[in-house]
Order: sequence, then structure tokens, then C-alpha cells
Amino acid sequence: MRNPTFVRSFAYQTIPIYTYLLACKKKRWNREIIINTNLTDYFIKKFDISLPNDLKEATDLRLNQYNGAVIISEEKIREEQTKKLIAEYKSKFITQPYFELVFEQMYPSTQGI
Repeated sequence: MRNPTFVRSFAYQTIPIYTYLLACKKKRWNREIIINTNLTDYFIKKFDISLPNDLKEATDLRLNQYNGAVIISEEKIREEQTKKLIAEYKSKFITQPYFELVFEQMYPSTQGI
């Protein structure tokens, strides 16, 4: 609940929950997983999930139910702040002149021994 954004966080929370629920239903379910397994398709099948025919309509409905306009607005503001910060760092550390220390012969010379 402390994440400032939903971006890139969904899978970190849902996958462990799905795996726990599967383990409650069937022990060693994970032995069915191979390198080519699409986990989304696997979970849909195992939990008998049916997707709506009109995904746009279903999405719009959820957006209205869960304050979607506010979330989208917050995410756009966050994205603009991130872009601004990246531009600032690029300018500061790449574009603007900078001082570079080059380390040469980092090991002590053995010639005087």
C-alpha cells in the first residue's frame, strides 16, 4: 500500500497470491510449469476465469468504479515528473561539461624493488 504508483507492481503482488491459491487447491502444481508456459493462460485455465467479450466496456466500467480518472491523472503527473528528472540528470551528467578523473597505473610499480 506504500507504493507511489501501480506501474510495474501488479505482478509482484498478484503472482504470489495466485500461486498460493493454486497450492491450496493442488499441491505440486508448479511441476506442470515449463519454460514455455504462459502463466496468464495457465492461471485463466486453472481458476476457470472467463474474460468479457467487450474488454473496452469492461475496462470503462472498472475505471468508473475505482476512480480511474484520478489514477490516470496521478500517473500522468508522475510520468511527467519522471521525464523531467531524467532530462535534468541527462543534462547534468551527460550534456553539460564535466570533470573526469582518469585513473592510470592503479597498481604500485614493482620497478624499484
